[in-house]
Formats: sequence, C-alpha cells, structure tokens
Amino acid sequence: MDDLISRQAAIDALDCINGAEEVLKALPPAKPEQKTGMWFIRKWGGDAKCSNCGYRFNDVYDTEHHDRYCRFCGSKMLGIGFRGETE
Repeated sequence: MDDLISRQAAIDALDCINGAEEVLKALPPAKPEQKTGMWFIRKWGGDAKCSNCGYRFNDVYDTEHHDRYCRFCGSKMLGIGFRGETE
C-alpha cells in the first residue's frame, strides 16, 4: 500500500478545521499488506532473483535453506522456483 499516512501528520495538517482531530482519531488503523515472492534460480549453486523487484543475489540460498525475506525490497519469500539458463 502506497497511501499510508501518519495519523498525527493528518491531525496537524487539518488543525484549522473544527472537529477534524476527533474524526481522524476515530478512524481504524491501516493494516499494511506484506509483499510475498519467490526466489527464482537458474541452477543450483548459482544466483537467485527476487520475483518482485528482480534484484539478484549470490548468497541467499542453498539446497537446504534460503533467505526468508528479500534484502532489497523486503518481500517475504515463499520458496524457490527454478528458471531456465536463458533468464
């Protein structure tokens, strides 16, 4: 979600409007969604690419373990997918 704002910043911005503070304080908090993705690999022992941001890493996985989150965009990784040599 790219439209999350600070409740206090909105209250400060609308300070001149009578009753705005009470309305904003009564709004429910926003619940940001966690991005998810997969590591795409070309071959075992090679590099891996995040399916969301496309950033490539050389040390995010092995045959037993993989990083749980992308170090670049923060997406939660759900596993490893295999891609052909040409990608």
